[in-house]
Amino acid sequence: MPKLLIGGIADLTNITVDVPKLKLVPVPVTLVLINEILHSKKETSCFDWFSLSIDQRTSLVLHREKFGEEDGQSNPLILIEDPMKTIQWIKVKFRKLRDNKVDELEQRRFHQVLAERNSLKDQLSEANRKIAELENMARAFHAQETLNHQVSHGKKEEDGGIKNSLTDQQSVGEKVIKRFDHRIEAKDEKIRLLKYEVAMKDEEIRGLKSEQDRREEEYTMLRNTIQSACTDMENAVATLGSAFMFRVDEQRGRPGSICEGFRQVLAERDSLKDQLSDAKTTIADQSVSEKAKKRFEHRIQSKDEKIRQLKHELAMKDEEIRSLKSQQDRREEEYGRLRNNIQSACTDMQNAVATLGSAFIFKRPPENGNVDLIGAKSSVGDDIATFCA
Repeated sequence: MPKLLIGGIADLTNITVDVPKLKLVPVPVTLVLINEILHSKKETSCFDWFSLSIDQRTSLVLHREKFGEEDGQSNPLILIEDPMKTIQWIKVKFRKLRDNKVDELEQRRFHQVLAERNSLKDQLSEANRKIAELENMARAFHAQETLNHQVSHGKKEEDGGIKNSLTDQQSVGEKVIKRFDHRIEAKDEKIRLLKYEVAMKDEEIRGLKSEQDRREEEYTMLRNTIQSACTDMENAVATLGSAFMFRVDEQRGRPGSICEGFRQVLAERDSLKDQLSDAKTTIADQSVSEKAKKRFEHRIQSKDEKIRQLKHELAMKDEEIRSLKSQQDRREEEYGRLRNNIQSACTDMQNAVATLGSAFIFKRPPENGNVDLIGAKSSVGDDIATFCA
């Protein structure tokens, strides 16, 4: 196809002409040369025999212009005197051509991408169906494994001496699973009741300990009071003894007053004996309080023993529950591995769909030929950059 590579839009004196039998040589622009180029093609459209392409900023594209279609001859190319008018004319022709070509290509690309998307959707639905089948097979495998476990432990069920069918075996397996679940729920309920009872015992123990603390405070106060009273009594007895000896020595010289002094001493002695008996009674009461304290401690020890027994029973129940759940955990690990493989396959398929979707983004290939227009307007370059993007 012939091409025209224009060196500059301001200076239209030098044009490189590329026609079928000519080399790329700079020649002056003349009407005669252009007419020769026009008559060298049999078609009536100038776009059929010359085009012009440029870079993103300083570029222009010459589009077709029809001349003389009725008589089959091409009219001479009109000489361009104003470069700005030339730019405006080329922009209008360029936009028309771009809209027509882009719409046609986009429509064709849209149908192609739509067909590929529908194909990928069908593949994804088929993969989901296979995943559902695998999950059903996994559930059936779990029921069969449970039934085999029961049969291996001597718990195979028969109906009138005839072995059950596969459906009956599956129903028996489901019943066994439900029975295990019921046992676990019963153990959980029993554990909950034991924990509630332990909490009540803890509350009772806290009440007993608080009462014991109050008793300890009362005993401490009473003990301090008794010790103080005993000390005062001992001091009083010592004082009275010294006073009695002093009076005896004093009354030796007066025999008539000895009996009276002796009676006073006896009265004081009786009073002191009464005080001692009261102190002993108080001490006995204190010993009784000590016995009550020991009784409280014994009750607390019995509660602790009962709590220890309950905790031991709870530990036994926990061990039984752990043994039952360990079997379920092993099955869950097998199902987890199967589920991870299925999810990995789904993820790979989704990544493939996303990659194909990004590959379907339309990008127009570059035009044949290359024309550089130095000094062209930036707005024209922006329009062509959008078209080439």
